[in-house]
Amino acid sequence: MLAVSIFFSFILFQLVYTVSWNPSTFQYDPGSNYQLVWSDEFTNVGAAQAVINGQPAYAVNPQNWAIQTGLINGGLQNYTNSIQNCYVQNDQLVLVAMQASSATNNLYPSAMITSAGLQQFTYGKFAAKLIAPYGKGLWPAFWLLGNAWAQYGFYWPTVGEIDILEMIGGWVWGVNQDKTAYGTVHWNNASNTLSPSNAAAQGTSWS
Repeated sequence: MLAVSIFFSFILFQLVYTVSWNPSTFQYDPGSNYQLVWSDEFTNVGAAQAVINGQPAYAVNPQNWAIQTGLINGGLQNYTNSIQNCYVQNDQLVLVAMQASSATNNLYPSAMITSAGLQQFTYGKFAAKLIAPYGKGLWPAFWLLGNAWAQYGFYWPTVGEIDILEMIGGWVWGVNQDKTAYGTVHWNNASNTLSPSNAAAQGTSWS
């Protein structure tokens, strides 16, 4: 059986803002035929790595997450392992992208984390409570990627991808995409071409 890994990313997140919310209010009922086998409540692990916004900031749990770095997917963001771009604080995971400058080679320092090689699942339901930004140049995402590339040398989209949530900010394809959440499935069909299937929901809630 092939398994999937979990990814979170924020692409070209230009502005940093905070919203007061309580993660403990998140409730999800998968149904009577399911039981919880894994979760990450993003509690503090290890020593504080920095003080951000006047409060201690911690690294993500290394038993659950690896931080992706470098230039990925041909975008203008540069994923870093800086605590300023990815940290845990007040039982929340915070992924931050910053303004580009000459000091960053005109790329946007950003963050992406993955469970690949650490936590992988073949079946199940996946749920998260997220606050995502929207606007031109933004592309926050929560998605699953098959691990067959590691086991069998397959490549995307043959490995399969399930985009649980993607938000493409601003005007794209002649339509204002702000507050539109996409869920998409990618795979390879018999003619070896990309076969996407997606659904979109307008508004601030997506489940």
